[in-house]
Amino acid sequence: MMISTLRTTALAAAAAMALVACGGGGDDGGVVAQNPTPTAPAGGGNQTGATTATWTRTALAANTWHWTATNPSGSLMVATAIPGNVFLSRDQGATWAAPAALPSASWISADVSDDGQTIYALAFNGGMYRSLDGGTTWARVDTAFNAGENLAYESVTVSADGTRVVAVVMGGSVYASSNGRAATPTFAAATLAGGGALTSSWRAVDSDSTGQRVVAASHDGDVYVSTNGGTTFAPLAVTVGGAAVQNGWYRLALSRDGNTVAMAGNEQYGTGVAAAGRSTGLYVGNFAAGAWTFARGSSTVGNYTRVTIANNGLIAATLSGAGATNTGNGQILLSTNNGTSFAPLNTPTGDTVWRSIALTGDGSRAVLAAGTFFATPGGLYRGTRP
Repeated sequence: MMISTLRTTALAAAAAMALVACGGGGDDGGVVAQNPTPTAPAGGGNQTGATTATWTRTALAANTWHWTATNPSGSLMVATAIPGNVFLSRDQGATWAAPAALPSASWISADVSDDGQTIYALAFNGGMYRSLDGGTTWARVDTAFNAGENLAYESVTVSADGTRVVAVVMGGSVYASSNGRAATPTFAAATLAGGGALTSSWRAVDSDSTGQRVVAASHDGDVYVSTNGGTTFAPLAVTVGGAAVQNGWYRLALSRDGNTVAMAGNEQYGTGVAAAGRSTGLYVGNFAAGAWTFARGSSTVGNYTRVTIANNGLIAATLSGAGATNTGNGQILLSTNNGTSFAPLNTPTGDTVWRSIALTGDGSRAVLAAGTFFATPGGLYRGTRP
């Protein structure tokens, strides 16, 4: 399939729309100075394991980075920019290159299969692109329901084997496929479990390794869960101590076994959610005996920009930008106990506008991005953790 060229005018329109969509240094690679880990924990409880990392800046120029992703082994890492390109690393983040087959766009999200061969990348106000050979060749795969290549995509998740894919559209639908590696994958709009359309101001989606359990969240305060690969969804109530919690949900992550979800809001967004309640902390839910139980793992308030979960109970989250009640401006939070508590992780010096972090399966390596879409460039870093 031929890749369509995105016009300059489309990028200009995307720039304006992305200010609604996304919220809130440059030198060569090398080990950078490290900001020390703050001693005060961000939540209650005791942390176990190392809560420091060694960061090395990649040789890529500063960019308006927006998203990072990796397969469990770290053999394929992805970083995307708004606007700009998709960059790939096949050596644990040491070197990076942009595929020539992809156009410049507002690349808002990407995800990777476990073997690093299947990659899905979404452009905000754009299209859905897929590679089946680790990023060498690409094709657009959403023409059947996105003829104008202008959907306001926000997030995508891919199952471990690359066959199940779910993508969400801000102010639109949730699209799911069970044949994500087919020559022409088919997608259908998800519905409510009892019937009816499923639309909201979607911001985040993630799935377990099988792609069967899927959680999607919106800045309207909605959270939904699917147990059939995204075909149908039911509301997921977030309650802590008997009280309902409704943030302007902006980012979430689901563990590979599907039994832990971590989610957070962003102070800048929340249709129908009072400004003071759009971000009230980082919440973690655990599924057992057929029910979800939620707790607030961190009381840090702010503009959360990414949440990620490794295989061994490690959960990391990035925060960026100032807000009315922000207590977490420009930091990374890390839990080593499956979200019972979080503590600040040390960060590289020179950047504070943290946009995204992705962890390998064992949590020993990370890819970290800084920047603000269409505005503030930042660095791309690879990290190692004992």
